[in-house]
Amino acid sequence: LEMLAALAVIALVSAISIPALRPPSDAMRLEAAARQMAAAMRLTRARAIATNAELDFVVDTRALSYKASSLAETRLPSDFDVKMTVAAIHRASAQGAVRFLPDGGSSGADIELRVGRQSARINVNWLTGEAEVRR
Repeated sequence: LEMLAALAVIALVSAISIPALRPPSDAMRLEAAARQMAAAMRLTRARAIATNAELDFVVDTRALSYKASSLAETRLPSDFDVKMTVAAIHRASAQGAVRFLPDGGSSGADIELRVGRQSARINVNWLTGEAEVRR
């Protein structure tokens, strides 16, 4: 009986610890990165409304990073690929910006994050300024 109890404890511990030792899948990392970027955009939009000022959310596709005046620069993993479509006035060589307006609107954007064969899109509605993650 003691031997069965010991085996049950060992099985329970291994069942819990083995998934924790595996690295997260590309799909999980992509989902987390897309949600984090969308949350940063929502925060930038909220600050634009609260401060009654236009704020830019800048994405650098070459450096794989994004930042805003109210946020620290955040880097994406080096195996990610970023493509974005923004208004021509907010585009420079490897950088693009989404401008959030005091009324809640934005300049709009479509950002695609890709790792391996997985991809996620972040759409920023130009009228409402809302950032939405789509797989």
